[in-house]
Amino acid sequence: MSFYSRQDRHLPVRPNLDQLKHQAKDLLRAVRRGDKEAIEEFRRYHPEPSRFALNADQMSAHLTQDACAPIKLADAQLALALSYQAPSWPRLVQAAISSMQFGGMTLIPCAGSSRRIPNFWFS
Repeated sequence: MSFYSRQDRHLPVRPNLDQLKHQAKDLLRAVRRGDKEAIEEFRRYHPEPSRFALNADQMSAHLTQDACAPIKLADAQLALALSYQAPSWPRLVQAAISSMQFGGMTLIPCAGSSRRIPNFWFS
């Protein structure tokens, strides 16, 4: 079972920016390696997964003749940010930095609420 089998990701109360960066790099490596669950996650969250030929059967992620760019770190970062319900990687980074600056107090969810990032971080 892979790290990428989670259905929903939730930003911790005190997110670690370095850990988020490592997660994006791990996702990129796993997609390039052909990890089926990583490819599935990338397809689920990236807004334009059809730009890339993601072939888990052949255990490879490569370009087709129609594709205009290889899979880059920025693509993995975007997919990861969207999996955390953030609209972009910079907004996810901003939320993590703000949380670190304020000791995580602003990201504590209200009782009975889902553990998602409050929408005001991304508006």
